[in-house]
Amino acid sequence: MFGRIQIPRINLSAVILEGDDAKTLRLAVGHIPGTARPGEPGCVALAGHRDTFFQHLGAVRENDSIIVSTLHGNYWYVVDSIKLV
Repeated sequence: MFGRIQIPRINLSAVILEGDDAKTLRLAVGHIPGTARPGEPGCVALAGHRDTFFQHLGAVRENDSIIVSTLHGNYWYVVDSIKLV
């Protein structure tokens, strides 16, 4: 297990596993290989299907908190902008 993501605004608490393949994303939110881990320099990238774990992601607003917990600690992120791609 990579860790856990929490997004209080949408009452999300989900396991994060390493990988972004179909099997991983059926079970959990996936950490995209090759991207930074929480606490490391660079961008942390997570993947999830919009009809499962991230189905309420559209309700997230600027300044909302996203917490990622790993064995190395808790990392707090703040949403600073929202883009639909």
